[in-house]
Amino acid sequence: MGSLALGLSACGNEGAHTKPSPTPASSPTPTCVVRLLDTGQTMSYGSGSDGDLRGGAAVSYTDNGDGTITDNRTGLMWEKKDDSTGIHGRENLYTWGVMAPPFTMNGTIVTTFLHTLNSVPCLAGYCDWRIPNVRELQSIVRYGTAYPSISEMFHNPDGCAGCSNTTLASCSCTGSGDNYWSSTTFADNTAWFINFDMGFTYLGNKDLTFAVRAVRGGRAPRR
Repeated sequence: MGSLALGLSACGNEGAHTKPSPTPASSPTPTCVVRLLDTGQTMSYGSGSDGDLRGGAAVSYTDNGDGTITDNRTGLMWEKKDDSTGIHGRENLYTWGVMAPPFTMNGTIVTTFLHTLNSVPCLAGYCDWRIPNVRELQSIVRYGTAYPSISEMFHNPDGCAGCSNTTLASCSCTGSGDNYWSSTTFADNTAWFINFDMGFTYLGNKDLTFAVRAVRGGRAPRR
């Protein structure tokens, strides 16, 4: 089964905080159960609140030591950002594409950012980096934190400032106050982005300049 953003890449319930409800005897036995990821909220605000139930699969990440992070639940591999002015710089901003028909994604996220990452020798030796869709990007939001609303695996507050070598586990950054583009169009000349200060999803004109974090893997065959 292919990776599913916001869910698990494997069947079953491994990593879940709570046990699934028993399947009624009269119901067909599911061949595969995909669990959504938990939100990261750990403080309870009353019975039945997210922090009380803590439903979903616990997130799990691996720093690969080559400038990438693997999400062990979704199977997606993410680019790490640094605090430099190079291609992985967390404050680098890019356009999505054109504001006129056919509204193609051909802005500097493609012509500069992806072109650089996918040029030999490519980032971590992989030449199939792409822009994440909005659900994939939502999968790394942590709703129990803010400024930024993301796991410390993607932003190390003690090691980010001034770091430029993302092969080091301590060097991992997320842009301060930056919006991050997804590859998902809302309607013609606008596309979805996520603000990682507070984790909200919104849309913006495609000629605006936002940050971007590359991803690879997770694409199921087209039907």
